[in-house]
Amino acid sequence: AKYDGEKCKTPAVDEERLKELYVDAMNVLIEDKEDIVENLKVMLEMKLDDEGFATALRTAALELQKAEDDYRAIIDKQKISPVDFEEYEKQIKVAGIQYDEAKECYELLIEKNRTRTREAYELERFIEGFEALDGAVSEYDYDLMMRTVSRIKVFEDKSIVFEFICGTEISLEI
Repeated sequence: AKYDGEKCKTPAVDEERLKELYVDAMNVLIEDKEDIVENLKVMLEMKLDDEGFATALRTAALELQKAEDDYRAIIDKQKISPVDFEEYEKQIKVAGIQYDEAKECYELLIEKNRTRTREAYELERFIEGFEALDGAVSEYDYDLMMRTVSRIKVFEDKSIVFEFICGTEISLEI
């Protein structure tokens, strides 16, 4: 059983109350709107600055290609001028390890780039939605919530925490 016979102690929050709490959290966040937007624009600029990242990706791609070429060269050389099988096996194993390491490095950089791109997109959406606010939020807006909130946590002590994409967390009583 999920709770070993104990009921979950986290309070239930109905949709309407959640919407009210979101509006309250946004109004707390808006108090620092100018500073938040300014800081997020700097963060966004850093995420979009890909000169160093592009160089690292190109280097990793070249290293991967070199490792693959080296591996193939060992195989081709064995066809033309065979060496002792143990020596050949040793060379192939070393080249295979180098290839695997180069491939892992390249794939990590590709994944980092996807994450960086997604985070930049989320920041752009947050900034766009947040800058469009003119004063206090008076009613719930689904699109705004999707642009601004990354996570909502409800706790046993009847508190709720809104984690905003900008990194700010706002805790309220349910």
